Amino acid sequence: MAAIRIADALPLTLAQVTRDSWPADGVAALPLFGEAGFPAVVHRAAGKVSEQCGCEITDALALLRARAFSTGRSAQDIAAGVLRGELRLC
Repeated sequence: MAAIRIADALPLTLAQVTRDSWPADGVAALPLFGEAGFPAVVHRAAGKVSEQCGCEITDALALLRARAFSTGRSAQDIAAGVLRGELRLC
């Protein structure tokens, strides 16, 4: 499943990168997936939120991002609180 998502996303991502947008070191930051940039702690917390709330992982990620935005904290901070059992998002 992941390979299919990568195969679908890669051409679109590369099409968004222009030659002049590459940094001097020649390594472009390519945003393959909106959520893929999150650290593993956020994805683990999303799994826990998904289980607690009975929702899809994408919805759980949205809940984590919403709590982070509304509190002015990072998604990683919120995720760590969820994993420690200090926060419940539903």
